[in-house]
Amino acid sequence: MLGFMIYKYILAFFVLTLFSVSSDKKTAICRSQTGYAWSLTLCSLIVLAFLVGVNEMRADFVEYLDFFRKSPLLFSDGFLEYAMTQHTEIGYNCFQAFVKMLFHSPTAWFIIFCFVSFAFRYSFYREFVPLADIGIVFFAFFSQEFLRKDCVQIRNGFASSLVLYSLVFLYKESRGKFVATVLSAACFQSTALVALPLVVVRTENSKKYESFLCLFFLCGIVVTLLFPVKKVFFFFEDVGVLPKGIATYLYWSDYAKPMSLTNPMLVKQIFLSVWIIRKRKKWFCDRCIFFLGQIYLVSTVYYLVFRDFEILAGRFGSLFYAVEAPLLLLMIKKSNRHIVIKKLFVYGFYFCFFLYNMLSYQDVLGWRFRWY
Repeated sequence: MLGFMIYKYILAFFVLTLFSVSSDKKTAICRSQTGYAWSLTLCSLIVLAFLVGVNEMRADFVEYLDFFRKSPLLFSDGFLEYAMTQHTEIGYNCFQAFVKMLFHSPTAWFIIFCFVSFAFRYSFYREFVPLADIGIVFFAFFSQEFLRKDCVQIRNGFASSLVLYSLVFLYKESRGKFVATVLSAACFQSTALVALPLVVVRTENSKKYESFLCLFFLCGIVVTLLFPVKKVFFFFEDVGVLPKGIATYLYWSDYAKPMSLTNPMLVKQIFLSVWIIRKRKKWFCDRCIFFLGQIYLVSTVYYLVFRDFEILAGRFGSLFYAVEAPLLLLMIKKSNRHIVIKKLFVYGFYFCFFLYNMLSYQDVLGWRFRWY
């Protein structure tokens, strides 16, 4: 089945990118490895965008297909009225209508939508990691978020790529462009709005700011253990101050499912966050590591605070958890010791998550794994 082909292709990508792992030295072999990594990754983005676009077994495919066929063309009479009555955000509706005006093919629309998402993600990665490591960061993405978001929840996957790209503006202290990009992402999936508080993050470190980050992370742990957000929402509902739109999610079984503290994603996030905080004196002297470290801590706090609602925790946290792989690679580069071995360890680390997702989320891509 096509969903199984996506898994097999990602597995092949993992094996092939192993040959691109280099020590970052400026030698002829390293330069050839860089070209190899770039070519392989670019081809893979095209192939995977195609496979996702033609996969009819993924979640909500029938609904998205029906919406495409019924949607009027952009600039046509009645388009705005039709778009405003749909459950999808206006940005998705307009982009879809524009592509429909050009190609009249839902398959072309799904392929283009996925590839543009890849393009924004690629732009972010290129800002923070060298081209030689582009295969590693994309495999990290394929092993986790891609299987859950771009393959199935295409609007959320697109929004998360835009949020990720907005961090480039934030790093360059273009806060107005950051806000504008996040608002654009919210036009495809409204959960992107939770990235707006990041506008206050800094690129220059200080002792007081370090203390604030530690306290912020500690508060996330305290909230998830002592003041679960679900109980807080029920309290506000009892006193009549919780909006009905939010109260609906409290009784929606898909949203009300909690994320266990032993969930591998959450355990990984907490472990790495604690490690970053403990080693902050070593890492935070690097401006880029300091910036990405803040974003990663925020991602972990979102997972912790909204743990009672697994879907929301995943959507909020995954908006910018993808800074994890670039952050780890920057730390490896700064250590300047055993770089190849450490990169291979990171590869193995994400390969374990790829296997976990393949076995735990086997139904989302239209196939079922069997132990025989």
